[in-house]
Amino acid sequence: MMVPKDRRAAPRFRAYKGGKIVFGKRLCTFDCVVRDFSERGARLKMVSPEFVPNSFFLNIPKDGFEAEAVVKHRSSDEIGVELSPEH
Repeated sequence: MMVPKDRRAAPRFRAYKGGKIVFGKRLCTFDCVVRDFSERGARLKMVSPEFVPNSFFLNIPKDGFEAEAVVKHRSSDEIGVELSPEH
């Protein structure tokens, strides 16, 4: 059986961290849970991903982390994002 090749530029590691999706001139936020994380991307679990814009800031307060994020895929309760390399 063939195993599909992982197309990610950097390996992701499992995580369970509280995060915030920040947009609208930093006036709007959504809470999320960061489930996978790498230098280049993340998988975010949330209640209503359909209301999240295509680009935003991902903030992980516990780690003092913030980066620009662009949505690459969505499902009913998750989004996968690519992170800006300048974080």
